Amino acid sequence: MGALSYIWSMLPFVPWKRGLEKNVENENFNLNQASFNTWYYRLLNAALSVWEWEGLPEGIDVRQMELWLMTHGYTIFFYDETLAYDESQRAPEGYAVLQGALHGQLDLYNLPNDRRVYAPNGFNRELNETNSVVIFNNLLRTPEIFTYALYAKRIAEVDRTIDVNLMNQKTPKVIRCDERQRLTWKNISMQMEGNVYTIAADKNVDLKDIEVLDLTVPFTGVDMDLLKQRYIAEAFSFAGIESVTPEKRERLVSSEVTGTMGGTEAARWSRLQAREQAAEMINRTFGLNVSVRFRTGTYINAQPQDESETGQEAGE
Repeated sequence: MGALSYIWSMLPFVPWKRGLEKNVENENFNLNQASFNTWYYRLLNAALSVWEWEGLPEGIDVRQMELWLMTHGYTIFFYDETLAYDESQRAPEGYAVLQGALHGQLDLYNLPNDRRVYAPNGFNRELNETNSVVIFNNLLRTPEIFTYALYAKRIAEVDRTIDVNLMNQKTPKVIRCDERQRLTWKNISMQMEGNVYTIAADKNVDLKDIEVLDLTVPFTGVDMDLLKQRYIAEAFSFAGIESVTPEKRERLVSSEVTGTMGGTEAARWSRLQAREQAAEMINRTFGLNVSVRFRTGTYINAQPQDESETGQEAGE
């Protein structure tokens, strides 16, 4: 779908294009999908941005390599001298990283000795442990894209719940009366909208036969937003990115912040160790000097142990 077609599909439908009921149905579907896509791509972008590789041969596409690790759980680093002579392959040193399939006899540690790499342009090679190294995404050797999709769905559901709850704040009261009284109540409503604090009604207005249906819905946006922030914090923690749940953001001292980061560090270590093991094997196999690190920083502004020194809250 082209960009213009996509943008057009996201615009609210108008009645002359479809029936009103179908219009609302399609608009809700588009909003649901847009909300999911927004959070799905945001989480994937964050997870892809945390890795910094150094010493890789010219032509290695780190972004694509990390995307394959995220979506497939592993990728294969290899050397093929024919690549160096084909400028169209963009691997001037003969090294590349591609998707692949593992097969053949397992070694002592359940790693197949044989593997085949392939590319969309038709390139494929049969390799083994002497001319290739398998890079795994984590210590379980599993992809993680499904987890990000799950969190994106949860966050999007909360976002859309907030949207619906907010729209319901506009829901009016329904007044049931006969045709003679309808204009009177319309005029009264207009006075209320004009912030008139005293409303005068004709003495002939009969209030006995009036029925009012109150459709007021409690506003739950604040609670829903806290739940959304919790889901976001969990997703970032899964990616190894520092984050603190909303209820923990106030009055945190340094030791408390450090304690809440345990799960985040564990998730980070699993992914980092898998990449470090691959870098070590690449260096040993090919005589290179490849290394990898997790881009990190202390994004949480915690108080010193003696809170009385500053009296400030974390995050200020």
